[in-house]
Amino acid sequence: MKKLSVVAICLTWSQWSLGQDMAIVNARIIDGSGRVIENGGIALSDGRIAEVGEISIQDADVLTINAGGMTVMPGLINAHWHLFAGSAAGSAEALDRYHKDGVAPTLANILERGVTTIMSPGDHFPAILEVRRALERGTVRGPRLVIVGPVFTSSNDWPTQICAGDDGCDALLNAEVDSEEEARAMVVRLADAGVDAIKVVYDDIIAPDVRIKDSVVSALAEAADAHGLRLLAHVSSTTVPAARLVELGVDGFVHSAMDVSDAIERMRANNMPVISTATVDLPVAERAMLGDPDFVPANPGYMNQSLASIATLFDNGVPVAFGTDSVAGPPGLTAGFLSTTSSGEGLFVAELNALSRVLSNEQIIRSLTANAALAVGLADEIGTLAPGKIADIILVDGDPLENINDLERVRLVVQDGIVVVDRR
Repeated sequence: MKKLSVVAICLTWSQWSLGQDMAIVNARIIDGSGRVIENGGIALSDGRIAEVGEISIQDADVLTINAGGMTVMPGLINAHWHLFAGSAAGSAEALDRYHKDGVAPTLANILERGVTTIMSPGDHFPAILEVRRALERGTVRGPRLVIVGPVFTSSNDWPTQICAGDDGCDALLNAEVDSEEEARAMVVRLADAGVDAIKVVYDDIIAPDVRIKDSVVSALAEAADAHGLRLLAHVSSTTVPAARLVELGVDGFVHSAMDVSDAIERMRANNMPVISTATVDLPVAERAMLGDPDFVPANPGYMNQSLASIATLFDNGVPVAFGTDSVAGPPGLTAGFLSTTSSGEGLFVAELNALSRVLSNEQIIRSLTANAALAVGLADEIGTLAPGKIADIILVDGDPLENINDLERVRLVVQDGIVVVDRR
């Protein structure tokens, strides 16, 4: 590939923050919807995409980036990333220390990888609200953050056991409800606080014979809808039928290892997203081996069920979104749990390689862009390169349609029309 050249890039950060008009030319464009433009350009204005395709730059004041044939794509979206849940077993002091010193570098590292948006499907509340405010103020650098706040669960279910008897942790991470009245009241509280969606755990793997009541799930769905919120369901049990949750009113799923056979038609009709997380049940060492298509994990049941569901969903027009279930937190509390590092590099690559077993590279890219935007509730704003959408854009040194691991070669990241990462 030709070296990226940049014209007139001697601007201060304050000038960038004004959203100067910009153009990227001589690029191979993958727009996130399935369209590929072999040699085109993209024009940006006021933080939004103005034009995609054949563009002509007439104004000398427009910053023009010559991509040199590199690939332009929408900013990547990870629809399942916990920023605090790995702190569940920690003391209040450890959590406070991590909030002050650990969150910022974790978020910056995520952005460096070209991930411009993440969804936190369950985190310490209200700490996660402060993280979003810091990102919006610009005092912390990182991806756009979509939040659900604490997770809804019943008493004695497994999310409460994550906190290992720590009442403080339980109060921050979980919303325990055992009645329809409690469920509706908590939805009102979270809606007033400004969450983007809510999440319910409908699972009995870790806590057998304990599952939130169907009537409570229905109440959550009704209350969420009344407040303009989506209800997402955590199902990591291979025996739970998706159809039951669809009947109860959920709007999407944050894991894919479930029986989808009787739910396909309604899920497609409702454009209901499912987040992948296929590798979440594998040990760290085995995730690293997934780049070898012949490698068979010691206990591949969960992953295989996830991949089978993902293939079925894609084949039947149900949107599958990319998610790693990365868990960050103070060092020592998350090692060997769900993330190989606080920034989740290992899980990102592992998920790519796992999905490659059942999806084409184009489908994986769609899961990282358009489908993930749908899953986080921002399909009208991000996920594809189209006029009017927010200018979240990455420049990749390679062709992910040929080699999906070229997504590790992100050279430039534009977020809200501002260059935030430059690795030329």
